[in-house]
Amino acid sequence: SGDRLVFLPDSIPGIGFQTFYIMEEAPQTSTAHGVSATETTLENSYITVKLDQHGQLTSVFDKEANREVLGAGEKGNVLLMAEDLPNFWDAWDIDKFYRQTARAIVGNESIEVIASGPIEARIRVTRKFGTGSVWTQDIVLGCESKQIDFETTVDWHETHRVLKVAFPIDVNATDATYEIQ
Repeated sequence: SGDRLVFLPDSIPGIGFQTFYIMEEAPQTSTAHGVSATETTLENSYITVKLDQHGQLTSVFDKEANREVLGAGEKGNVLLMAEDLPNFWDAWDIDKFYRQTARAIVGNESIEVIASGPIEARIRVTRKFGTGSVWTQDIVLGCESKQIDFETTVDWHETHRVLKVAFPIDVNATDATYEIQ
């Protein structure tokens, strides 16, 4: 799906920028912390992520804290689809009873390793579900990060349905930063 250039810069100033030049023969550099991927594992020096055959996370182990991040017996990246039949304002109102109809979507068309180091590891999960919808997700881990990125696109063909992804983590914190689109 197109060529990409991935590199690890030496430094970028806070609230600033840095100019990088692409050269025909760039010098080879080695990363202090490598990263690798198989169809069921992403790993770097900080965390190990394990996936099942459906692309769901079965383990996110923080090596520095020496603890599991997911709740006991829970899975992460669980795709849930529920009926979306609101009492008012179709497409704008999600009533709390939608949770009663939520069902996990399991199965997949494919899981493949797209990249396995040295800068990033990337696993692509593709699922077909419902009336022809297709979910494509790259699960990405960088070589020097505890952050797992989920780059997701959905070709949506459903009506009166809502889609949610569940990540039941076992983390206690007074502050959290997150976003939704």
